[in-house]
Amino acid sequence: MDYTEDQAFDNIDFEKENILKEGNYQYCHFKDCSFSQVNLARINFIDCEFLGCDFSAVHLGDCGFRTVQFNDCKLIGLEFNHCNPLLFAVNFKACKMDYASFQSCTLKKTAFDSCSLIEADFTDTIAAHSNFAGSDLNRAVFNNTDLSGADFSLAKHYSIDPSNNRIKKAKFSVPGVFSLLDKFAIEIV
Repeated sequence: MDYTEDQAFDNIDFEKENILKEGNYQYCHFKDCSFSQVNLARINFIDCEFLGCDFSAVHLGDCGFRTVQFNDCKLIGLEFNHCNPLLFAVNFKACKMDYASFQSCTLKKTAFDSCSLIEADFTDTIAAHSNFAGSDLNRAVFNNTDLSGADFSLAKHYSIDPSNNRIKKAKFSVPGVFSLLDKFAIEIV
């Protein structure tokens, strides 16, 4: 298995270059790279950072993300639930993550800072103490999700059913907190 450490990858189209090999990438930095259509199966990213990268139509089967930071990346429709769950730890800032699936993932203390998470799926996810500051959660699905201690105080457009999710000690602000009443179809004046 290949091992790559402390390397910088800038402006590489990995689908065309075909230089990404199975193995471990540790302390690597990827800037303005395209992973579009690439199969990341059996590749582990450990303590890596992705800046301005495109992950369109990437296959994540058994891919490992261990203490990985994504900044300003395009991660639309990614199925993070197919990643290797061993030591899975990610953080996101200003990423476009519409239609992403985190179903059954463990995302404790994960930062979703100013991300677009439209129609993202958090079904059966453990997202306790995660922070959704500045994120758009329009039509995102929270079903049997552990959101205890999560921070939604600066998030927008979320709808969470408190009877179907764990929200103990979660933080909400006005007017967003009223979305917790959506299931009752009441009118607040």
